[in-house]
Amino acid sequence: MIGQQDKQIIRSSLNGTKIRDLQDANGLISLLIYLYALLGIKQDKMPTQEQSGVMIDFIKLQMGSYTLDDIKTAFILAISGKLDVDANAYQNFNCEYIGKIMTAYEKMRLSAFVKFNQIEQEKEKEQEKMSWTDEKIKQMNHEFLLECIVKPWKYYLKTGTLTFGVHPNHILYKTLSDELGLIKLTNEEKFEIWNRAKELSKDEVYKQTFNATEINKIKFLKDQIRLIGYDKAMDSTIRNIAYDISIKETFAKFKSDNFDVEQYILDWIKKDSNE
Repeated sequence: MIGQQDKQIIRSSLNGTKIRDLQDANGLISLLIYLYALLGIKQDKMPTQEQSGVMIDFIKLQMGSYTLDDIKTAFILAISGKLDVDANAYQNFNCEYIGKIMTAYEKMRLSAFVKFNQIEQEKEKEQEKMSWTDEKIKQMNHEFLLECIVKPWKYYLKTGTLTFGVHPNHILYKTLSDELGLIKLTNEEKFEIWNRAKELSKDEVYKQTFNATEINKIKFLKDQIRLIGYDKAMDSTIRNIAYDISIKETFAKFKSDNFDVEQYILDWIKKDSNE
């Protein structure tokens, strides 16, 4: 959440003309008069015309990226005790004093804009989510099917190697089973595959290795098995192997039966597009 003070700083920075873009010195002259009054600079301590001219040159040179409101806000925050700086000019208003106030202000300004940018990014993400119409979601899903199911299937027919890259087995299984209806297993078949996966998972626990990372991983698994039992400790590993077996054996059967997976999915996409 962005506070009122941060909002004030952001408004000051975003509204108005940057000092480097000012067409004349009138705005800066008015700014100095305002600051003298704000700080209560006494008449006899008021900077001379020449000193004011030097400060105007200093502000132009060093603070061109600020607006006039930025500088006003900085001094208001300073004399309100909200900047980490001694705001007392001690009746000695000069370039050094201006630089000290603006340095403290810049820290607060940067912090305010970090918060502001985070909120704007979150808004953009929300707007992007809201713009995801049903049609766009369908399109993305169809692209996933073509790229991540059809393409590996065609490669499998050509080379005999079935690979899905980095896509997790559980997502592929759910897509093939729940969405496309291509994997249809009875409870008995699922149980039999689970037992095979459980047997294969033992390779993760009892394999021989000299790799330090692998040794620590195996030690952790064995500790977990002693604490909560094999099935619970190895549940995610067994599930992943079971999904892998189910997918590969289903595709092997499709190939053996000359079932056209590509055409099935193209027909499914066409039907889904029309719904």
